[in-house]
Amino acid sequence: MSVIVSEITRCNLAVSSRFKKNKPKMAEEMTNLLNVSPVVDVHMERLSDGQTNQKRVSLYIESEAIEGTPVMECEWIGNGLEVVHFYITKKRIQLGNNRHLQMRMAFDRKGLVSTEMTLALYRIIQSLPIASDRSEYVKKRISSWESYLRVMERNADVERLEIGIRNARLSLDFRKVTFELHKLPNGFDKYYKKSAVKLVATNQSLGNVVQVQMGKRTIDVELARDLQEKARTGKWRVPANGKLAFDNVAEMAQINRLKDGFKRLENGWAVNANLEKLLFEKRPTVRKGKVPEDLTFKQNLNEFQRQAVEGAIAAQDMYVIQGPPGTGKTTVISEICYQHAKMGLKTLVASQSNLAVDNALGKLLTDQDIRILRIGRSESIEEEGQRFVEEQVALYWKQQTLLSIQTHVNQFEKDGQVLLTSIKETEATIDRLKGEIETLETKKTEKNQAKENLNRLQHELKSSQSYVQELKRKKDQFDFQLIMSQDIFEDAKSRYERLNDQVSLFSGTGEFAKLHIKLNDEVQVLQKQLAYLQTATSLQQRRNEHQDYVDQLKKASAQQATLEHIAKQIPNVKKIPELQKLMGQESWARSSEINSILHHMEQLRMNYQASIQTGNHSEVDDTLNKAIIYAEQQLNAHQYNMKMLAKKISMMPHVVGVKLEDRYVKKVVDAFRDYAKQMNAFREPLNQTDRQKLSAIYEHMMVLKASRNVGLTRNGAQGNEQIKNEILTSFEQLKEVVGQTLVTRLQELASETTLLTPKLSALVEEIDSIEKNLSGMRETIPNQEVLVPMVEIKKALVEKEAELERMGTEESYVEGLVQATSVQQEVMQKRENEMNLIQDTMADLAQKLTDEQFKQSTINNEVVELEAIIIIDIDALLNEVKTNFENTSAQLIELKRKETFLNVSNDIRLEWQDMLGQSTAYDMDEIKKLYIQYANVIGVTCSISASKDFVTQYPDFDVVIIDEVSKATPPELLLPMLKGKKIILVGDHHQLPPLVGQDTMDEVLEDMTDAQEKADLTSILKESIFERLFNDLPEDSKATLRIQYRMHEHIMETINPFYRENNYGLECGLADSNKDRDHLLDGKLFKRGQHIIWYDMPNEQGFLEEREQHSRSYYNAAELKQIRELLLDLDQATAHAKKDGRLNANVKKKVGVISFYGEQVKKVDRLLSQELDLPHLHCRTGTVDKFQGMEMDVIILSFVRNHHQKDGNIGFLKDYRRLNVALSRARELLMIVGSADMFTKKAHGESQKIMFQHVLNVVEKYEGLKQLETNAGRK
Repeated sequence: MSVIVSEITRCNLAVSSRFKKNKPKMAEEMTNLLNVSPVVDVHMERLSDGQTNQKRVSLYIESEAIEGTPVMECEWIGNGLEVVHFYITKKRIQLGNNRHLQMRMAFDRKGLVSTEMTLALYRIIQSLPIASDRSEYVKKRISSWESYLRVMERNADVERLEIGIRNARLSLDFRKVTFELHKLPNGFDKYYKKSAVKLVATNQSLGNVVQVQMGKRTIDVELARDLQEKARTGKWRVPANGKLAFDNVAEMAQINRLKDGFKRLENGWAVNANLEKLLFEKRPTVRKGKVPEDLTFKQNLNEFQRQAVEGAIAAQDMYVIQGPPGTGKTTVISEICYQHAKMGLKTLVASQSNLAVDNALGKLLTDQDIRILRIGRSESIEEEGQRFVEEQVALYWKQQTLLSIQTHVNQFEKDGQVLLTSIKETEATIDRLKGEIETLETKKTEKNQAKENLNRLQHELKSSQSYVQELKRKKDQFDFQLIMSQDIFEDAKSRYERLNDQVSLFSGTGEFAKLHIKLNDEVQVLQKQLAYLQTATSLQQRRNEHQDYVDQLKKASAQQATLEHIAKQIPNVKKIPELQKLMGQESWARSSEINSILHHMEQLRMNYQASIQTGNHSEVDDTLNKAIIYAEQQLNAHQYNMKMLAKKISMMPHVVGVKLEDRYVKKVVDAFRDYAKQMNAFREPLNQTDRQKLSAIYEHMMVLKASRNVGLTRNGAQGNEQIKNEILTSFEQLKEVVGQTLVTRLQELASETTLLTPKLSALVEEIDSIEKNLSGMRETIPNQEVLVPMVEIKKALVEKEAELERMGTEESYVEGLVQATSVQQEVMQKRENEMNLIQDTMADLAQKLTDEQFKQSTINNEVVELEAIIIIDIDALLNEVKTNFENTSAQLIELKRKETFLNVSNDIRLEWQDMLGQSTAYDMDEIKKLYIQYANVIGVTCSISASKDFVTQYPDFDVVIIDEVSKATPPELLLPMLKGKKIILVGDHHQLPPLVGQDTMDEVLEDMTDAQEKADLTSILKESIFERLFNDLPEDSKATLRIQYRMHEHIMETINPFYRENNYGLECGLADSNKDRDHLLDGKLFKRGQHIIWYDMPNEQGFLEEREQHSRSYYNAAELKQIRELLLDLDQATAHAKKDGRLNANVKKKVGVISFYGEQVKKVDRLLSQELDLPHLHCRTGTVDKFQGMEMDVIILSFVRNHHQKDGNIGFLKDYRRLNVALSRARELLMIVGSADMFTKKAHGESQKIMFQHVLNVVEKYEGLKQLETNAGRK
């Protein structure tokens, strides 16, 4: 209900001087009340704002000491509340509606509450809805709903009437009594046709009037269910004399409850404060939670049912479930109740009819968490709900408890024996595990010893491996030494043999002299080649220098010509870009003097543009001035020191450049506007930070204004002309400086040309000299083109010269050769000795290596054996066995505990069994009280939910589920809605709208004479509250059930178009429709395997509709004859099915005979009660509207309408919802009796023809169209 703030809220409180002056006693009484306690509990209600938009509230004070309720009316004055009025109501007001904020407040009358706390309270007040506005809003929205109440009240507001009985007779089915009365006053059939009937003598309620025949002075009364049962068993007899009393007191009480529901919604007494928005806003905000992760379903649900249940559980405000016929709405409701009960929530299950409530409760599975209570008149409650009424719950609980106890006691013997067996098996397992633990402990010790041995062997193996590596390293070293010694030996041997040969060659043979001459010749050739290459290189260098001088002269000449051309054009240049283009990017054009002039001219250009802009900104200045004025007003309103601020602004420097432009000023003003919106136009009190920010913005805008004013003064028309002149002067100066720079550059180029000419001439002479010298050298050097590079020639020359020097004389050369031969011979001897020693050492190393490798092999074998022991994870096995031992020991303890518990609990159950078996009436009454106190699923009709006792005992529910919403009027729906924190609506807007009393909406509209009232009600009926909510709520707040389990799939096809949305219609959930919905009957007019048949009536005389005198309803005699034949055929076929064993002998086929017109139903009733004997059928009749929510094995549907009128009026059948209900009542067999031509060809409106043509198409598809010769005639 009301929102609660648990913390104490402190508030500055003042009392207005006018109130103290005009109401001094009330002011004193208020002061005394507040002085009693420093903290008071209040309910704050926001009033409409005052004339100056100040916030206003009423504070309702909770006080046990005062008989009434003290009320303070207050206004917000910036730093707190000011009391402007105080009074105490005569009676205590009910507080805590959803427009109140319940608070604990402490009032400070000295104004010492901090700004932060004051701001917090202001925001709280601002967040509250204005109570009167919300009430007016709701009042306007529900005004249209009052049409329902006016209709109900008009029919119900009649005086009590007593009339004597002349005669009475009971119908054969014990459901109705026909009374013949002494008189029937005029208007009885209009005002008392649905009234309650009592016996005056005993005040016993009999039931309600269902039919009046004024001419015969007879009435038909439908007996209450308890009287039907008593009449059937002979415990009640029809009174043949006395008086009957007629009144509508119960209906008037219901109307008053509905009116009270309107008032409660209007005044904010809905448990869910969001209800009025959900009901009336086009796109309401719906709070949504999350589906519990551990959600498990009690029942086997299909995907659409699961989605609906999950959505309902997650919803926090409202959830809407559309349930087409046979899709398991009741299953979904029971699952939602079960899930909420598990969560500890209390649920109200409500509906317009007792049948729907009892169906939902009856479906709830037996569970210890669910305690169902059915509230209502016992005689009105269906069999499924009887066990849950207050009078029966104790007995039902006792029976269920005794049944549960007996079940457990019976199970005890089985469980006890199983438990003993388990204990013995567990003890044997423990003994086995003990032995395994001992074995594993021994193996663990062996494993530890193996680890020690393995460590030792691994250490030995590591040492051996190191030793082997060392031996191999030494062996490799000696191998290398042996190879090196062999190489040295072979090299020395080769040198020795070569030297011997040279000694023989040069000793006195003259070969030495030849060798000396050859070396001299080679040296001279190399010297000539080197000189030639050096001269050629020098020639190439001089030629390159010559080309560089030629290129420099050409470049200087071209540049000189370009500069002379530029110098001629400069006097004619008129614009800076043209001059800059002539200057290009040359370095001479970027001197410091030229750059300085260009920079100066750019500054002049910017100043000129700025002066033009600041000369035309009156609109921007106006906007800036308005912003400054508004900011100044807000600063004054919040007591800012403006004098000090003005002084500060006067000392601030002006801004220049871009900040003077319009776009910058606009940006500043726009930023200020955004800040003002953010601060809610400064309506709230400003804290210190906000005040400083506002003053900073004001300062900046004032400086901008002053700077722009200065700009205007400086940059007038005269100033603009001066800038232009200064730009022209600077341009001429620039041209002059550029010209001077060009002259200087031309002089530099001429000087460079003069210096290069003599150098070029000298270089030409030098090149000619080198070329002549090189030409002479070519004659002495053949094959110049194949000469090797100069570096290699120099290297070869040095080597040859050194070799020539080393040769000396012939004697010294030969002596040197002899000495070298001796040296090589010594080397050969030394190396041969070394090789012998190395080979001996290597043989010793090879033996040691073989011994050590054998040792390693032995160790490796032992390691493999030890590792095989160690690799087994004895600890894991031991831990596993120990864990098993501990778990098994724990299991044994648990089993023994269970054994003890089982024995004790069985003793307790037996004790409870004895106590319940001997329970007294007092005990049962106490059980009933406890059950009622802790019931968590309450079932009730919408009307009973507003009764005084129910409202007092059950003010609110965690969850309210309303079933068959489309069958209830908005006022009826509102009653349970007001009680729910969460509301779940279940219905189908493709079925019929609600009844008003016992009348359909169409019948009510026909009876209306007031055109405006009729138009209002018609407008409301265009869209039901359920349809509007289903269309307007977000996708995650609604679900549609799309798998139906009621009817055979052939019957389902007839209604599928009504539910086709997004190419998705209904599915048949029956595994095998032919098997699951086999009616097992074979008749003359239908066959087994047929599930939908249309008995076509001709559209001709003898088959047309008729009306009784003074009746607005229709009947069709030809269809009645066909119905008679069908009922007889069904009864006979059922008898044959029993005889053939297809049906149980005690089973009666449930057959419903329905029509769109009450007169036809009356004649069918007369047919069943007076003419036919159908022992094998259980028949029920009714109009389609009243049959909504019911289902039968077989349905005979009479269309009635059949005429030749041009308007093609088909009356009630034009509403597709009525046809949908009619077609969807049958489970196994649907028999349609009516004219196909009338509805598919002559009906008014194309949509109506299409609707019936689809039904005919389905019938023909399954060969169900019958045009048979019967007693009703032949087509």
